[in-house]
Amino acid sequence: MKNEHGFKCPLNWDKLPINYRWIAIDANGEIYAYKNKPKILDDSYWINVQDFWFKGKTDPPADFKKCLWKRPKTQSE
Repeated sequence: MKNEHGFKCPLNWDKLPINYRWIAIDANGEIYAYKNKPKILDDSYWINVQDFWFKGKTDPPADFKKCLWKRPKTQSE
């Protein structure tokens, strides 16, 4: 799945619990899953102090602000 900027999501949604609805990559390449939509903090990373999960690391993106994905809706939603 690609986001609005055409970037491919780094994780498979099927590997995350359904209540994790967002995935983001920070400026340093760290990947996190979030239950609630994160916001940008200090021009270097995404943050939501409640319910986040570190999922790994990748190469730092050229523009981390374009590295946010929302879980696609299921047929039951």
